[in-house]
Amino acid sequence: MEKFNLDRLAAEMQPMEKAEQTATIGGDYYYTPTGEYLDYVGKGDKIRVIDAATFHSVGCTDESNLNQFATLFSQADGGAQAAIASKLANAQIYMADLPGDEAMYDPNSRQIYLSYSGSAVSGSNFYEICLVLTHELTHKQYTNSDMTTNQQEYMAYLAQKNDPYFSHCSAHFQYTIEQRLKYYKELVEKDSPGFYIPSSY
Repeated sequence: MEKFNLDRLAAEMQPMEKAEQTATIGGDYYYTPTGEYLDYVGKGDKIRVIDAATFHSVGCTDESNLNQFATLFSQADGGAQAAIASKLANAQIYMADLPGDEAMYDPNSRQIYLSYSGSAVSGSNFYEICLVLTHELTHKQYTNSDMTTNQQEYMAYLAQKNDPYFSHCSAHFQYTIEQRLKYYKELVEKDSPGFYIPSSY
């Protein structure tokens, strides 16, 4: 089973300053509990869950009022989380408790699990949840390939690094991906000298 752990290098990161935290506050991505995308309001990065009727009756441009009725992704029920994650991934996603990990792809069942307790889900961050799913979808893509585990990990982290959403992620997330990408590149260079190592797709 392939797992993605965002917090392996957390101890190396400095805490975000209060001013930086405030500067990141803005609008959010709104979805219904069944996974229907409603709209993006403001300049934020959170996923919020709200029923369509309330969203439209409150006024889809009034962010502060909307957020009185909307629920953060992290606080939504598992069914809503799975529906929204599946919409983001364009694939069936299951929610699971995976302590210490962001997500997991099971090559036997070919199922992807998103962790309730992962940093991306806990933060309800749209961009980071999307890239966590991208990592596991890349593993799924290479299920029947002859790649080694290290080669697959490199390709999965590379997919995250090259995704347009990467630049919208937190410094912590970006740093972690870059360090894991470097780590697996070194392993692949050592263990698979004949393997072509792309820097982008």
